[in-house]
Amino acid sequence: MDDSRRSYHDSVDSSLQRDDSVHRRSSVARVRGEERRREESSSSSRPTGALLESVTRFLVFTLGWSTLAKFPLLAYEYGLVPVLVMHLAVTLLCILPFLYLDMGIGQYCGKGPLRVFKAASPLFRGLGFTSCIAAWVSSLDNGMFVAWNLMYLLSSFTNELPWDYCDSRVGSFNCFSSRNEETCKRSGSTFYNGTCIPYEKFCAASGSANAKFAFNNTPGYCVEVRGNVTTTRRLVPVAHIGDRVLAAEDYFQRTILNSDASNRIRDGHPGNDTEFPQETSGKIHLPVFLATALAWAVFGIRIAFHWPARGLYLYFTCVVQLLVVLMLLLRLVSMPGFLAAARSSLTAQQAMLDWSLGSSSSALSIEHRRDPTPTIEAWIMVAQEAFLAHGIGTGVVMKLASFRPFNAKIHQTAVVVTAATLSISVIKSFVVVVGAGMAAALVGSAPWDVAAAPSSVIFLVTSYIIAHLPVPTLAAFVYFIFVTAAALETQVMLVDAAHVALFELWSPLKHYKKTVAFGFAAASFVASIPMTTRGGINWFLVMSDYPIGVPLMINAALYCTVFLLLHGPITLRNYFLSMKSDPSWVPSLAVATLAFVAFPVTLTTLLLSMIVDRPLACRLFNCPNWLRVIYWVIISLMLSPIPIFMGFAVYTVWKEYREESSDDGLKHSNAEDAAGAKCNFGSLLKPSIDWQPSRASKKRRVPRRRISADSSLSRRSTAESGFDSDASSAAPTSTPTPKRSVGTNTVPGRPAEKPDNTSPSREP
Repeated sequence: MDDSRRSYHDSVDSSLQRDDSVHRRSSVARVRGEERRREESSSSSRPTGALLESVTRFLVFTLGWSTLAKFPLLAYEYGLVPVLVMHLAVTLLCILPFLYLDMGIGQYCGKGPLRVFKAASPLFRGLGFTSCIAAWVSSLDNGMFVAWNLMYLLSSFTNELPWDYCDSRVGSFNCFSSRNEETCKRSGSTFYNGTCIPYEKFCAASGSANAKFAFNNTPGYCVEVRGNVTTTRRLVPVAHIGDRVLAAEDYFQRTILNSDASNRIRDGHPGNDTEFPQETSGKIHLPVFLATALAWAVFGIRIAFHWPARGLYLYFTCVVQLLVVLMLLLRLVSMPGFLAAARSSLTAQQAMLDWSLGSSSSALSIEHRRDPTPTIEAWIMVAQEAFLAHGIGTGVVMKLASFRPFNAKIHQTAVVVTAATLSISVIKSFVVVVGAGMAAALVGSAPWDVAAAPSSVIFLVTSYIIAHLPVPTLAAFVYFIFVTAAALETQVMLVDAAHVALFELWSPLKHYKKTVAFGFAAASFVASIPMTTRGGINWFLVMSDYPIGVPLMINAALYCTVFLLLHGPITLRNYFLSMKSDPSWVPSLAVATLAFVAFPVTLTTLLLSMIVDRPLACRLFNCPNWLRVIYWVIISLMLSPIPIFMGFAVYTVWKEYREESSDDGLKHSNAEDAAGAKCNFGSLLKPSIDWQPSRASKKRRVPRRRISADSSLSRRSTAESGFDSDASSAAPTSTPTPKRSVGTNTVPGRPAEKPDNTSPSREP
């Protein structure tokens, strides 16, 4: 009887286990099928869904100060063709591999730079904070760019654009406007010093001891007189006499910057004779101060209430930004004198502004001012601009990529972003270079002398072309509102990536996110106040040069150090392959380019930037030694989190090791101590347990029916009590094996031992 009952229960247990295994297999197949259908549906809708929005967000981020202003500025200084060639080389050798790395790591982990480097290597945890600080410093310059565009936008709500004519109340005495000149020309006079002056009077009062002018009944021209001989062949336009300043340049210098536009470069920049403090001393310029406050208030509100740009707004901003740049190009091509200006500008390769000469440009020929060959200095500036334009080293790209699907295409996004950014930069640079030549032809100056400072040529050319559109007020409103919107989105992404570091340093601040956002915006506004003063453009140039470019390249080099040297190139390639987003050859090519091209080129550029210590601002005025000290103090403060967190991590590991060694109560030799410490310190160079793909943390678990020996015994006892209750009382039953409890030493046939309370308990 006992044998038959035992065989019956064994058959019941086997059937239950068989049913459970079948149920488990069916559940696994069902869940895998659901995941496969979900992936197929997401991949089919990806081009018009979240993936397209993420690509647009990358494009909007790159349309900031660096793309719209700094690249054209470099093209104006060093020449469009040399800068374009160097920018293409930097993009192919460095930007594309680093952009692939940032996008791939952010998409693989689904985290921002703070958590990525905390998990990737505890020793380099400070690299995430350094990236956030670099993003914040970049936001200061971008914020001033937004403020200046806001002032132009508000000035466009008038019947006449204020930069299209010379205002005698606030303008310079030598301000020149084609509109004012046409008005005075009807009465046989020229516009000078805010009024119409007859040609005879103007020609007689102009000139110097060596060369004088006289009027020869030719409207709009003066005849050059040398000694007592009148040379009728030498006719000089009246607009080329008197060191004229265009109205657009005069407006930017006097209204936007509150400086003196009549202080011309051709007479020697004042910085060649005076020091930096004298050039920048002055009170706060109230309009710029209020515009900067408004810009940072908008940033604080956007971040505090979490109003990110999405969907149609992103697409519209990105597309219209390209259209307004094309609008400037088409109007420039249709203006008279375009071919001559383009030929002269591109043939001369736009000579580099050599402020160290410190003499009048009239005594210098083009050959003396020209530097057509790409120099080391130009390469450094172009490399820094490319890193800043694409956000390499700021962590913004990594954070934006963390919201993308796990298997989204990385290489396609990187190529599209770099190609679109470069295209817009080239078009804007061509407009600026050729437009500067056309504007210079009006006042009879060289293209590189048309602006009082290179930084103002961007607003000079764009405002000059907008003033010659069919409906200038409407065109100005459309252009500046979308340029401001694009720069605003770049600013929001930079600030959003920067202020997260405060929550990581002190977690209780997460309960006061709105207060932290407004406080961060207020602190950033206070840091921007020096750039709102008279001569604040110089501080703007100081902050937009080495203090941003050098830390970005250092961060990029350390990115390679973490993932190529600590994780290994094969492991990094496997990270990208596990996402199954790109063909297998793309990750291999990207990792190889990072290891053998991008990393060495970045280190070489960093070394050259240390040797060729000639920042952009130091070419505009006489840099004192204390300004160079400020440069390197800012750079050191930006990179300080890396050694601070390194020291803290080493101290924490050493402290834990000493505590563990003292708790075991054993004496260790010096060799054993060294081996143990080496093992503990080696863990700082390895990924932590938090380093895992984003899909692993969101993977759906398969429901299982847990069948154990204990449940089998419970079913057996139930069957015995239910089927043969009478026999169970008469016949002895086999005693099941007792369950071994956690924390006790139980063996069948022996009494259970009590747990040792002295041993440390281990958390499950």
